[in-house]
Amino acid sequence: MGGFAVTTAVASAAVTGCRVDYRITNQWTGGFGADVAITNLGDPVTGWALTWTFAAGQSVTQAWNATVAQSGTAVTATNVSYNGAIATNGSVSFGFNGAWTSSNPVPAAFAVNGTPCTGTPNATPCPAPVTPTPGTPTPAPTTSAPQSRVTVWLAGDSTVANPASSGACPVGWGNQFASYFNSNVTVVNSAIGGRSIQTWLYDPNVTSTMNSAGECVVSPQTYSTRWQAMLNASTGMKAGDYLFIQFGINDGSTTCPRHVGSAKYRELLGVMASAAKARGAYPVFLTPAAAITCSGSTATGNRAS
Repeated sequence: MGGFAVTTAVASAAVTGCRVDYRITNQWTGGFGADVAITNLGDPVTGWALTWTFAAGQSVTQAWNATVAQSGTAVTATNVSYNGAIATNGSVSFGFNGAWTSSNPVPAAFAVNGTPCTGTPNATPCPAPVTPTPGTPTPAPTTSAPQSRVTVWLAGDSTVANPASSGACPVGWGNQFASYFNSNVTVVNSAIGGRSIQTWLYDPNVTSTMNSAGECVVSPQTYSTRWQAMLNASTGMKAGDYLFIQFGINDGSTTCPRHVGSAKYRELLGVMASAAKARGAYPVFLTPAAAITCSGSTATGNRAS
């Protein structure tokens, strides 16, 4: 006896909603840096405009991965050509440097395309349900999803770096790292010899002047091109990538520009890890490789860590 299947169509709803993670990555007298991540909790969008209100005296001075305009205390950040589309549960991020006078609070509220970002989706009723029709269900095809491509980003000093020229020393472990993966993994080695975590992040803006807190003065507070490349919304870190971070052998220097105090060191590790996580990447902290001098069978440490 023949049979038939009945499929029931339920009215759907257009869903809007968003979450904004606004984080001050660095702050100094009169200035600060911030990262902003937008997560789309609703239907996919093809363009976005994020709005918020600053406190008196706050302003944006430089931005990347977004076009930012300010009128009084009202700020609008819009997508650039390569990051306007946000899938459901997808996210984009951008960063900026700013200025402040009396205080530097985090904005109290945000909206994307006019929708308040409350952290939960909102449903807008759609047309009535479609009348169900009998039919024979068609089995869904079973296909194996291809392995996604992953990029492993390396940030570190000479113990990680590629050689300055072919055959030259020193050569860091990052130079051979790609050989341990298949073709779905790309290793981008941005380690540079002689760098502390701060000089790696802020080259060439870390000065030889030490402030009253015992830290090297950074002026201007602008990220290095290598870190900005990793933060690039189109070609930088993406969901599923890894960021390997290894510093320490230069940070223990007592003089600037290499010197980084222990509290500042932890702060900057947090800056890098938070930026990776905001993009869906996985930060990995690595213990610094030992820097030693060998004399026969005796190894002696020759670098602060």
